[in-house]
Amino acid sequence: MNVIFLAVYAYICLEAVHGKYGLGTMVLLLQYAALIRMPIFSISFIVDQSQRAVANTRDYFAAMDEEPESLTSEQGSLPTTSHGEVKFTNVIFGYEVKQPVLNGVSFRLSPGTKTALVGESGEGKTTITSLLLGLYQQQSGMIEIDGKDIRTVSRAGLRAASSVVFQEPALFSGSVLKILLTGVPKQPTNK
Repeated sequence: MNVIFLAVYAYICLEAVHGKYGLGTMVLLLQYAALIRMPIFSISFIVDQSQRAVANTRDYFAAMDEEPESLTSEQGSLPTTSHGEVKFTNVIFGYEVKQPVLNGVSFRLSPGTKTALVGESGEGKTTITSLLLGLYQQQSGMIEIDGKDIRTVSRAGLRAASSVVFQEPALFSGSVLKILLTGVPKQPTNK
């Protein structure tokens, strides 16, 4: 767009130099071109946002068409966390079998500590979290919580015992406590 407007400005100036326009007409045309510049840039921004919205809508409806996984028929015990130690031992995972994105990942998260997964985009931070929540199954290796392999725990129970704050969280109006408790089942009160 900048190149196009530069060409328009150059054309107006050259025509004025060749005597087709007077100085006043040249200034007027340059001002008209400057005035129309912002609306045209705004239109290109709207077109870009519209294309992104169409692509996101397509992804949204594709996700909504997915069959939900059956958590009620799933076998496995309920998680019992006493300390909260998380341990990854030689975990290998790939979205495609022959292309692992995590290869031999091992680490231990001590109970009662704060840990951050830091790295460039695409280095596996979200994948590690998804594996820990049972959203994906590792190809080999072991993921343990308090010494118990998470494959022996029901996914519904594992997810009920976990909390996640996504990298682009949506905040709702209300207190921080209410936002943190969003999605937490209410406990029955005895009166």
